[in-house]
Amino acid sequence: TEHDWEKFQEVIKLRVSRLAQALNLKDHEMVFDETSETIGAAADAQTFVGKDRRNYIMSVSRLLPAHPPSYPVEGRRDHLFKMFRPEMVAQSVQPINADCFTAFAGTRAKQDNEDC
Repeated sequence: TEHDWEKFQEVIKLRVSRLAQALNLKDHEMVFDETSETIGAAADAQTFVGKDRRNYIMSVSRLLPAHPPSYPVEGRRDHLFKMFRPEMVAQSVQPINADCFTAFAGTRAKQDNEDC
């Protein structure tokens, strides 16, 4: 039912939020199709509720923040595979945006990139 779906969505958002906090990742606002949502993980991470009613997360190869780009960046996709190590992110004084240095960085991209 729709009520069950909303409940599952709330539970999975809470679990992703806990994962983000454990990894010291910062919540950031994303706008997609004129809809705004606050997320803690990378924007392209996908969450699902299976038929078995368990939560699944996939496409998390970019879960950790990308290294700052090296210039020139024409045609390069370093943000897809050059990531900070989890130990470094965990030691940061402030949480880091998982989408820093990407097109998904959100509405505070400039500040978050500087913090990264």
